[in-house]
Amino acid sequence: MEDTDQYLKEYLEINDISTNDCEFIYVNKDDSYENFQIALANFYNITKIPYYKDGVMFHAWNNYLLTFNYRFEELKSLYDYAENKNNRNACKFISDFLTSYYFSIESNSYKKDSKMNEKIQNKFFKSFEKREFYRNGKYLIESIEFCLDFVERQEDYDFYDLQDRLYKLKYHKCDENYKKIIDNVLDKNEYISHIIEFDYDINSHKEIYNEYILKNIAEFKVNGYLFDNILNLMEDMYSDNKSKNILEEKVFIAVFNELIDEINEIIISIEKEIENTMLLISNTNQLLKAFSILKKFYIYYDKYKNVFDNCVQTLLYCKRRYLKGENANKGLATISKEFDIPKNVIERLKNDLLESYQHIFNYLQVDFDHELENALKAYSSTPLIYHAQYANINPNQGTYSYWNDVNETKFSNYFNEKGKELTESLSSELRNKYSGNFYYLMLRNLTTTFIFNGSIVARTVRLLSTNELESYICDLLLDGEKDVYLNDYVLCTYLILTLESVVYDQMEKASLTFEPTKMFSNVEQLFDCYKDDDFSRNTYMLVNYILYDEYGLKYRNNFMHGNFIHKKDLTVELLYIFACVLGLIIASQRNEKKV
Repeated sequence: MEDTDQYLKEYLEINDISTNDCEFIYVNKDDSYENFQIALANFYNITKIPYYKDGVMFHAWNNYLLTFNYRFEELKSLYDYAENKNNRNACKFISDFLTSYYFSIESNSYKKDSKMNEKIQNKFFKSFEKREFYRNGKYLIESIEFCLDFVERQEDYDFYDLQDRLYKLKYHKCDENYKKIIDNVLDKNEYISHIIEFDYDINSHKEIYNEYILKNIAEFKVNGYLFDNILNLMEDMYSDNKSKNILEEKVFIAVFNELIDEINEIIISIEKEIENTMLLISNTNQLLKAFSILKKFYIYYDKYKNVFDNCVQTLLYCKRRYLKGENANKGLATISKEFDIPKNVIERLKNDLLESYQHIFNYLQVDFDHELENALKAYSSTPLIYHAQYANINPNQGTYSYWNDVNETKFSNYFNEKGKELTESLSSELRNKYSGNFYYLMLRNLTTTFIFNGSIVARTVRLLSTNELESYICDLLLDGEKDVYLNDYVLCTYLILTLESVVYDQMEKASLTFEPTKMFSNVEQLFDCYKDDDFSRNTYMLVNYILYDEYGLKYRNNFMHGNFIHKKDLTVELLYIFACVLGLIIASQRNEKKV
């Protein structure tokens, strides 16, 4: 797939502009074109900050609704300069951003969730005329033209980036250029299950959608997410009104037959030795869910009701057999919640800490390859907890969030490959083999042990002294300026900034490009650079897990946004952040010796 960033930089003629700044710059009409290009490059960096949910802009780092500090005059000056210089591509790009912003502040999400909405709107419409964003307004027209350029000038573009942009335009389906955009996507015959939402005339394209299902139904496994895409597409195609229904009967039958084939596989498995009952029950539930969707298509369901009912009854019978059979507990194991810590371990910890608090790193460092192996073995004996939806409960904030599969990063790429290798090498030991996202599996398994380990060290530290740890950290890293930092919250925040300064130095020495607004990306680059060294790899992964990862502890975000301000005891947090700083310093020394 063509790199979208590279395409856009060439599209805007800023490919040779070197800047990581994310700020709006006011451009006077008499400014040089070089100054305009720098301002445009800065603005391009700003456009990476948002992400879109149903077309509405949110801040990519903290999920807040965007305000951009009301720098709309600077943005207007950038557009006016581009228009005066007849730089049509820059005008289209800026217009596309403005149209997204207009769509956002006019949306119910903004009006409902943002107390600043009225103030933002007043500031925005002081610089931009509202009529230019609908019907034949220039910003709307140029936004559609930009999306058309996006699909026509690239052989293989990022559809999901395009999809974000289409939300705000789908109310203008009569526009000829909008139609060309959709036609381009349909001609590529990809993302068909997603583009139907934006299609200007699904009836005229019914053959494309039906053929897409027929072509892919056999390749998409019934219990995979791609099959869910087909079911979702069928729901968009179907209508009880026959004149509006574009779901052909032959397509319904093809999907129905695929489900029947899967049922036959389940029936056969009943007579075999069952290795994992919960996996079979999960597959049965997926099939029942699929049949519940097919039942909505009444025109066809009524016609094949007898066969349909027979399938559902068979599935329920199989499920009962699984649950009540002698192999019902295959794939399950008892989960112990008790931890027995040997006294000699505690005594050794006390002695080491009395010698030097730098031993904290030794006790809190993690061998993540080993943790991945532990996760595979835990899954092997207790797969049920990993098939259940998982909610991460934060008692300190009184919040919870659901875990989903993680995005692809250099961290996940490494551990996913490592997971495949470990699964192969442990094949004789594993009763149930995991085949999903290994990085995700490791992170979920870590939640049961990570804080617990920190709590053991924290309890020991507090038994030894009251403020001695804080004094030690200040003497080691702050040139003895203790008084200001004896407050644990302030000290934790300072250590995070110290850590990020160390990261900057290490990236500079490794000739890597540091991005001040993307610390996760910076640590990720260092991890990728030094992943062949066990110590460095584990250290950068530790920093990522403790400070930045969405499914880690996210201390950086929590401290910088005041989420822990009310906590009375921050010993565990202080220990882990201090351990990260120590680890980075040691990693830096090791890497310098190798150069």
